[in-house]
Amino acid sequence: MTNSSVSSENQINIFSHPNKNILEHLSETEREILNILEKLQPNFSIKKNIIIEIARILALTHDIGKCTIFFQEYLHSNEENNFKKLGEYQSSKLHHHGLISAVFTYYTLKKLLNSNNEQFYDLNSGYKDLLPHIGFLTTKKHHGNLGNFYDEIIINRTSEEKIRQQLENFHPQFENVVEFIRNKINITISFNEFSESFGDLIDELAFSDELLLNYYENSRDCELYLFTLFLHSILTDADKTSAIGVSKPILPFISSNKIIKNRKKIIQKKGKKTYLDNLRENIYKEVIAKIEKTPLDNKIFTLTAPTGSGKTLTVFEAAFRLKDKILRRTNIEMKIIYCLPFLSIIDQNAHIINQLLDPDSVKFLPSTQLLIHHYLAEVQYSSYEEDYTFDESRFLIEDWHSSVIITTFIQLFHSIFTNRNSKIRKHHNIQNSIIILDEVQNIPHKYWLLIREVFQRLSEIENVYIIFTTATQPKIFSSEEKVVELLENKEKYFEQLSRITLEPKIDNNITLNEFILEINEKLQKNSDKDILIVANTIREAQEIFDSINFKKDHDKLFFLSSQIIPRKRKERIEEIKRKLEKEKDKRESNEKRIILVTTQLIEAGVDIDFDIVIRDLGPIDSINQVAGRCNRNGEEEKGKTIVYSVIDQKTKRLFASYIYDGFILSKTKDVLKNKRVIEEQEFLKIIDDYYLSIEKTGDTITSTNILDSIFNLEFDEIGKFSLIEERADQVPVFIEIDKKAKEIWAEYLEIWNIKDWKKRNEKFIKIKNDLYSNLINVDKKKIKTIEQIKGYYYIDFQNARNYYDNEKGFIGKEKDVILL
Repeated sequence: MTNSSVSSENQINIFSHPNKNILEHLSETEREILNILEKLQPNFSIKKNIIIEIARILALTHDIGKCTIFFQEYLHSNEENNFKKLGEYQSSKLHHHGLISAVFTYYTLKKLLNSNNEQFYDLNSGYKDLLPHIGFLTTKKHHGNLGNFYDEIIINRTSEEKIRQQLENFHPQFENVVEFIRNKINITISFNEFSESFGDLIDELAFSDELLLNYYENSRDCELYLFTLFLHSILTDADKTSAIGVSKPILPFISSNKIIKNRKKIIQKKGKKTYLDNLRENIYKEVIAKIEKTPLDNKIFTLTAPTGSGKTLTVFEAAFRLKDKILRRTNIEMKIIYCLPFLSIIDQNAHIINQLLDPDSVKFLPSTQLLIHHYLAEVQYSSYEEDYTFDESRFLIEDWHSSVIITTFIQLFHSIFTNRNSKIRKHHNIQNSIIILDEVQNIPHKYWLLIREVFQRLSEIENVYIIFTTATQPKIFSSEEKVVELLENKEKYFEQLSRITLEPKIDNNITLNEFILEINEKLQKNSDKDILIVANTIREAQEIFDSINFKKDHDKLFFLSSQIIPRKRKERIEEIKRKLEKEKDKRESNEKRIILVTTQLIEAGVDIDFDIVIRDLGPIDSINQVAGRCNRNGEEEKGKTIVYSVIDQKTKRLFASYIYDGFILSKTKDVLKNKRVIEEQEFLKIIDDYYLSIEKTGDTITSTNILDSIFNLEFDEIGKFSLIEERADQVPVFIEIDKKAKEIWAEYLEIWNIKDWKKRNEKFIKIKNDLYSNLINVDKKKIKTIEQIKGYYYIDFQNARNYYDNEKGFIGKEKDVILL
């Protein structure tokens, strides 16, 4: 080893990436981590100056393992396409750098924390003892998914032998790299000391089973878990920023004054005001007044307002007013993260928000101002200043680098309850944000306790403000907790509404045949009314659709379910909306009325308006949501929502039980029993009673188990969190229904001829949206004879007519298919 000092990066002939010097990369990673931390004010038990020191060490040591001869040979072999050598390394794994780097990080952090630096004197001993281990875990997995704490800190015999081989084969200039780090952090470290103490270091790691017990001696909360996510997030983000070489654009400031003016423009365009517009305006004024006068130490809000009361515009202006108030008082610039439960309503709401940000814009604003992120979103980041490559775009989008982000519940929750590297990377960008969770009733009650515990600490530690908004506010937080309802007099507004009545006919179950008779009778008696019929399963919906026999010649009958390919489903929803809007403007006796038979996917905030809704039983919040598709704009004649309890004669089960938890259905029946007609003014009380009952007796085991995993840093277990339960018996099927689908499938197959996996992946991501728009999930039993090609079951154009009906979508008879 040479002891010569490092005067420039050019003197070191060690590379972290092709054409990137190791010192250049470590310096860039450190610089980016400092840039990230400069903008944040985390409120962990550890002071920010200590976090900075720890983060700098992570940045400077995370790729030390790349200084082995093995990694350098592997890197050059990759550049030269030396497949024989690459194969040897893939077999021996001696080029792997994460584990040896992690041990060096552990060594360096211990030296830091055991130094005589007085800033560490007051550090909680439990926290202090754990920090080197957290650093070890973060560095070890900076290219992979986090594993369980106790599993990851134990180094097995095979791995130990590999590290010893690596120790004996460091690049001759490695001591110069160590000197470079030593001068940066001003701590006495050396390669010789590290190498000689290696055995002791791995023994220390192996015998650390009391550390978490000592840390949780006085209390159990999720701070340590959030701190681990935070450190992992800033390291992986900074590392990738350097590796890609992207320059993050400056985000524009958007003031609430602009939003106030733009909202007025949007309201004025509507023209003549109705009583419902006046109600919306009064709700808006009360919410804005509340957000302005609420102290900033209140960080969790609810907004409970009736369906169709303009919540989206109101909550966005409230968020921007809060944003400006925080900036005035603390000089912290907040971003806004708007989350929705379903992809089906993202486009609709994104257009509303884009208009709110710029009413005169004919296209979407640049990504720096407004970013849409979900698994089907276009991978094209934009700003006014420059263009971005595919890799840069993907990085900035997944990083949530924008002033306003529109995303899904899944993207948000899987950045908090996760072990996946790609999801954790944006976690630090949740800090200094105002999160709006819209249609929050869609969070399963089994996760209420988890959300309550973690989001409260998230708001305190990571400076996050959260607004839960819905017409049916679940009891995620108890009345004793510090949660502010933005519409303080919400009862007054519900009491003013008289748009619909709810008629629960659920005291006695009826068969599907009896349900169909009821539907046909309603169609006959209300021959001038647009009618929405909501079933629970696809088979139930298809049988209803086939059995509608009272339909005038000029009626228009539609069908919707998840068995219709997504692009056709979207087109059909848009057609239904256009026809409904046209008819509401001018209804004549000879005009076509709309009859829509659908599964419950229509409940998900789709902005449509029917005169009558007929629904099979569902949870009370779902019933309320579908009732919100009835007389939405408060026409003079009241709308009706009629609910039945329909039983499947084949199995003697409620169709609802195929979709919903029996516990939830029983609570719904409890609050609706013996009621004949319920006025809209009564909805709020019924919904509150329903949620109160769930809160008292609902499932807390699921949340408790995940919280236990959080306290024990069991990331593998946390990684199993899933907001939406996926069915193992369903598989993706591509259906070639037309020329467009045929072209997409041909393009997909062509991708597999691209040898470079990065280029192949890039091409796939570019066509993913088009590909998925022709895919549906189908019960595997229904496609036994269908061939699987390149990951998807494939039905070609010639066979499509045998499996796919243009009106009803995929058709099969063997077994009931239950899909949302």
